[in-house]
Amino acid sequence: MISKSLETALVRAIREAKSYHHEYVTVEHMLYGLLHDELTDYIIQECGGSTENLKNRLESFFSGELPVHQSDVKGEPAQTVAFNRVLQRAVAHVQSCGKKEVDSGDVLVSIFFEAESHAVFFLGSEGLGRMSVVEFISHALPEGLQKEPFPKMPGKSASDKKVDKDEKILQEFTVNYAKYAAEGKLDPLIGRKNEVNRMMQVLCRRKKNNPLLVGEPGVGKTAIAEGLALLIHADTEARDAGEKALVPDLLQDVEIFLLDMGSMVAGTKYRGDFEKRIKGVISAIERKDNAILFIDE
Repeated sequence: MISKSLETALVRAIREAKSYHHEYVTVEHMLYGLLHDELTDYIIQECGGSTENLKNRLESFFSGELPVHQSDVKGEPAQTVAFNRVLQRAVAHVQSCGKKEVDSGDVLVSIFFEAESHAVFFLGSEGLGRMSVVEFISHALPEGLQKEPFPKMPGKSASDKKVDKDEKILQEFTVNYAKYAAEGKLDPLIGRKNEVNRMMQVLCRRKKNNPLLVGEPGVGKTAIAEGLALLIHADTEARDAGEKALVPDLLQDVEIFLLDMGSMVAGTKYRGDFEKRIKGVISAIERKDNAILFIDE
């Protein structure tokens, strides 16, 4: 009924409680054990959290927030009502949906129902919510990770994982005009030289550097952004050839990303999904060097 990896995680939770001489095994101990499980680690990382941050916060919590045995008392820590309730809820869910065994993902979701626990608070501090985890497990979890033994994930640093996630978000919800310009997929801009120059002036400001293109639909606002992307691409080629620069140095090799509103809205079933995607795109753009986000109407 319980997978081997989950059993190992629960044993680690109990061992952790014993090492701190705690009276009880709590939901927080359970979460700590799950963080050493490959499936849970993968789910949390892909949902935008950090298992290392969670481990550090839980270890600090264990050091001073939980009651301990008296020095002359020795015994096994007792499982709290919430600890047993989480397991029972996960088992009931697995039985209702016809799965053969309970894995760490089922228990992780079950923990979120203990809303008053420190475990849920710590998960929330990493930007993790029950619906986002459920949606990822239901729709985005690779099939190979749902079976034991789990396939070995390629070793990557935290920064590499963050870069990969940013690239995935940008590919899914934006259009890279720099790439389109290099591939010749953008039409040339004619008669808008003054507008493009003015937009470059605003972009190069130290403050208040967000240009706003105002006009009726169809007058060419998007075309101006495309024209800037073409000019930046032409500037790169000119500099490589030793010719005069076409754009200011601050705009050299800048990539322009068009926010794809159709993709942003598509598939948003739950409250907050759209806002989460917007926040993800903005965060990815902020972490990327030399990037401009263009929001079209």
